[in-house]
Amino acid sequence: MAAVARSSEVGGTGVAQLFCTAAAGQTEAARQLLASGADVNCCDEKGLTPIMLAVVNGHLDTAVQLALSGANLSCRDAEGRTALELAVLSSNREASLALLLIATGKFTRPLSPLLPPSVLLRLQGWVLDKAGKNDKAAMVVLQQHITWLSGDNGITLPSAADCLQAMHGIVCILVWGSRHAHAGLCERCARYLSQDAPKGAHRSRLSEAQARSMPAPPVPQAVHHAQWQGKG
Repeated sequence: MAAVARSSEVGGTGVAQLFCTAAAGQTEAARQLLASGADVNCCDEKGLTPIMLAVVNGHLDTAVQLALSGANLSCRDAEGRTALELAVLSSNREASLALLLIATGKFTRPLSPLLPPSVLLRLQGWVLDKAGKNDKAAMVVLQQHITWLSGDNGITLPSAADCLQAMHGIVCILVWGSRHAHAGLCERCARYLSQDAPKGAHRSRLSEAQARSMPAPPVPQAVHHAQWQGKG
């Protein structure tokens, strides 16, 4: 499970200065504070860490410096959002792609924790570039979609909307991969759609989600009549 940013909160001059420099995009000053021992993973009362502040304020260089200096990209703020999720929600394309690259070790390992499907689709829109060069990044996004559909996220069951968004994401990746001749990516998409989904990985999750979202059935009129007679 992803780490939740602790409330070791801003205390001490160095840490307070690190928050200010991160929010202001003062990369060199932040580097010096870290070299002096400031905690790169400290957080404020809202659970925000220095890298999260750099991201939401649009400071790419500072965010990358903090990430390369050991910022925990799995940390969540008080609302459960990671630095990468905040970058996507802030429409910060460059920071989102940079953090995705760093968080996955240049796409050599899965992205953790899971992004919400709606956020994942937005990130996917930036990953699936017109030049067709980001096949490794697309594979990372694809695996997140599959994890949502399999129900193996370990946190919450997907809703019907989550399932539909994940399936939409997989189909879009398949189309993009086919257009740019990424055989491995297409094979992984096709294997899921042709083998895993028909076995129920997709349909069972969607059926469960739809069942949870349905309102309780109305009490039949005959039952109401019987209850009324019983009171008489």
